[in-house]
Amino acid sequence: MQEAILAARAWSRGELPMSSARKAASAAHTAARDVIAASSAASRAARAAGHAAATAHVASHAVHAASYAATAIRDLADKAQAKLIADQEREWQYMRLVELLEQLR
Repeated sequence: MQEAILAARAWSRGELPMSSARKAASAAHTAARDVIAASSAASRAARAAGHAAATAHVASHAVHAASYAATAIRDLADKAQAKLIADQEREWQYMRLVELLEQLR
């Protein structure tokens, strides 16, 4: 999972070819399948990392990375706080996106 995140970051900086990022994405998705029975949060976190790396070849994977990250956090939260925690994650994601878009101006 960490390899996929590092690959996504390296690809975004132009330091890694798309094919290597895709391999890291595939490995993260394999890990997600391997841990799903043990932990839905771990599986979703691995899927988030896989989709982040997969943006190297299809940009629309970014939406899935964000969704899986929010659901992984929700799954780890106390049931009474789950919706609030997921909403806070989505708000953080949105604010980070706005910040990154402003840097492109």
